[in-house]
Amino acid sequence: MQFRFHLLGASPSLIGLITGIKPVMEIRRERRKPGRPAKGDRVFTGVRLPREYRAAAEALARRDGLDVTDVVTRMVGESLGLPIPDYCLPKPTSQQEELPLNKAS
Repeated sequence: MQFRFHLLGASPSLIGLITGIKPVMEIRRERRKPGRPAKGDRVFTGVRLPREYRAAAEALARRDGLDVTDVVTRMVGESLGLPIPDYCLPKPTSQQEELPLNKAS
């Protein structure tokens, strides 16, 4: 049997009390998981690149510890003389070699 609460002017909260079913809004709120941190005001720009360009951008991304999108953003910014966002800069890596245990004091 379907209930037509909207015809009675019942609110989603009242419907939940009567039926034991939570409104969809509450269900979505509970399931929501945190995503990536925001990177600021950006707009999607789809681009088709020659395969060798994409492969080169992927290699740079692996080397720098970035997403391909961030590498391409950095390249566009550099070529246009615009400021490069911090998230497009290579991630710092430890280049320091470990001391052998027999050399440590």
